[in-house]
Amino acid sequence: MLDLVNKTPFAVAMLPSLDKDGAEYLVVVAKATFAVRRDGATRVADEQVPVALADVPYGDPITSSLRYASDGALRKPGVDVVLAGSAFGPTSGVSQLDVELRVGPARKTVRVFGPRVWSRAADRSFRPSRAGRILGAALRWENALGGADTSDADPARHAFAETNPVGRGFVAAGSTLDLEGQLVPELEDPSAPIRTAGEGVAPAGFGFVAPSWAPRRFWAGTYDDAWREERAPLLPLDFDDRHFAAASAGLTLAGLSGGEPISASHVRPGGGSFESSVPRRAMEVVVTAGAASTTTRARLDTLVIETELDRLVLTFRATVPLRRKLLDIDRVKVREVAT
Repeated sequence: MLDLVNKTPFAVAMLPSLDKDGAEYLVVVAKATFAVRRDGATRVADEQVPVALADVPYGDPITSSLRYASDGALRKPGVDVVLAGSAFGPTSGVSQLDVELRVGPARKTVRVFGPRVWSRAADRSFRPSRAGRILGAALRWENALGGADTSDADPARHAFAETNPVGRGFVAAGSTLDLEGQLVPELEDPSAPIRTAGEGVAPAGFGFVAPSWAPRRFWAGTYDDAWREERAPLLPLDFDDRHFAAASAGLTLAGLSGGEPISASHVRPGGGSFESSVPRRAMEVVVTAGAASTTTRARLDTLVIETELDRLVLTFRATVPLRRKLLDIDRVKVREVAT
């Protein structure tokens, strides 16, 4: 019987997998959760976030964004960095601020506004009203540009924002949708502000991108009649591992080795910042089958920064080619090693 030996304080799971050529792999995932003190120091959290065997949405999977992406990827092309939390202004109140996330050399900024509604201008276009005070704006795709336009009487002509179908403010080309008084997105890209409805600017955010959203779905391959007749159930020949990259634009990094500084501005009540660093941890996986053993270093490929929970969630992955059948494996051991 296959025995999983977890020598770490973290959550661990084994996931048998195939690549697009049908080669068999054993994917071993270790999910490490760290509590962050107010001085930025980290310790192993008392409660460990479990390995996600499927995408974990915040609410209804149709209408909400992902809290955690599935950990079931065969491999990732880089390190996904995700920021989850809310934006807060100073106690005196502001109507606009920038949340800047920095992780090592990476930097991304999202502009946050207080509540706004669409107002019809003299040229009949819809424009954002003056913003109210920011009391705590969730940094989730629901508050970014996107959503659906179902104003057409014909359901076949309903349209959805490919890059963010759970957002707000999306207007299809040629639509007669009346936006008067409806909420404007609170999150924007400072380099591409929302000036009028229907401009087609990209949504801004720090969260996970769902596999069915653009651009991830473009890397999933072609599932046509030829695939069904010649390849199914294997992945299409044009499947690309970039489909497994689930971070927002600009936040898939080449790598993280530990110790890199982390900072996020305006994410604590009163407008304070979150400061910490990537924990220095390393893990390896030892697969034993009979008298033979294979040791593989697990690679950090996901970092989730949860500012309101004061914690970091790191996902390490080892993708081990199976030279023998899975049932021939006697033991899989996961252990920490020196960095």
